[in-house]
Amino acid sequence: ERRGRADKARRDLLGRGGEPLDLGAMANEGEYRAAVARLYAAQLEGARGAVERSWSTPAEIWAPWYGRAVARWLAAELAAGARSDEPVAVVEIGGGNGTLAGNVLDYLAVAHSELYERLTYTVVEISPVLHALQAVRLTPAHGERVELVQSAFQEWRPTSATVVAKPTVVMAHEVLDNCPHDLIRWVDDSPQLAMVDGGVLDPERRAGWRRGDVTIDWVPLTPAVAPPGLLDLLDAREAVGELPRYAPSRGSWLGASIEAGRQWMVEQLRPSREHAEEWVPTVGYRFLSHAHDLFPRLGLLMTDFDALAGAVPFQGHLAPVVQRRDPSRGHATVRFDSVLDPAPGTADIFHPTDFSLMAALNNGLGAPRTEYCKQAAWLKVFAADDLSATTTRSGYNPLLADYINFSVLEAPIATDGAPAAGT
Repeated sequence: ERRGRADKARRDLLGRGGEPLDLGAMANEGEYRAAVARLYAAQLEGARGAVERSWSTPAEIWAPWYGRAVARWLAAELAAGARSDEPVAVVEIGGGNGTLAGNVLDYLAVAHSELYERLTYTVVEISPVLHALQAVRLTPAHGERVELVQSAFQEWRPTSATVVAKPTVVMAHEVLDNCPHDLIRWVDDSPQLAMVDGGVLDPERRAGWRRGDVTIDWVPLTPAVAPPGLLDLLDAREAVGELPRYAPSRGSWLGASIEAGRQWMVEQLRPSREHAEEWVPTVGYRFLSHAHDLFPRLGLLMTDFDALAGAVPFQGHLAPVVQRRDPSRGHATVRFDSVLDPAPGTADIFHPTDFSLMAALNNGLGAPRTEYCKQAAWLKVFAADDLSATTTRSGYNPLLADYINFSVLEAPIATDGAPAAGT
């Protein structure tokens, strides 16, 4: 059972702690980049190699501003999808060290106290290290509002039917990219699965493999060899039909056109389906399916990379980046040309997310309307009140100009079995 990459330092030792970056006091982009570099250096210093694969997230680097934006989105969606006197729930898949949850709850407690008082915030975290850090960060300030669960999300089930019946928003921030994907190819319009030594090509489960010692075998994809959920994913993808390349719900026409053009170039460089290899988000789809199974009144918020530079070459759509930081070279990033190159647990493996596909899959599971957009366009709306405080003296704003390869997927809560307001 592939539950996630919990042995990765990215999952176990994530974030920074300490004082937030004072973005508004910085002179320009150069000072911001230098501050982020110092943040990483401090995080990695003295770690004895344990966090050489560690990468911070927007929620950590831009604390508390990113969490405040998420809180505003939650307040708007829960107001539209729940009665004003009704208990509501937020479930965060993975939670880092608890920074995002803490920032969200801190803001709601002050700005939306009525919502805060009827809210339950559950963090479902596979890593025992992060689970413990979340307790330290969240329990003292928000103990009555927070439930912390150590589990893989697709294995977790709430114990109370009352909890399941609540309007619930499930959130996943930089989770999809780190979920196991399956490598397949198409021959005579039939899928084949990449396998090594009779098992699925999953670097998390190999024991001391070396690239020259193993051979990737392509076998017909049948129920006997398929990982859990893979055949369901391919069926669901077939059902949604042809997808738009990138059709954001927010943002400027120019920004959407540029992104669509980039996606068109990717399409032209892609080989034909015959013998084309691609990585498919099996576990990501299981997350969506499980969330719909658990919560009949479900809303969704997911953020992640929509593109990644330096992906493994010649391995098709959604090929991963395989990299780690090298302490002997000042913690410089080292990339690998294969998922089989680094020893187990010594590198981070993460994939871009196909937001057109994930939105269509979520709609196919019963969501009233799933939309997506570039993160900067989303932050222009939900961080609008904080943009002056986060803009450097030169006019550069990291929230709008950094992490340009990030997108946001959002789906409203269905109201008592009917579409949410505005749909």
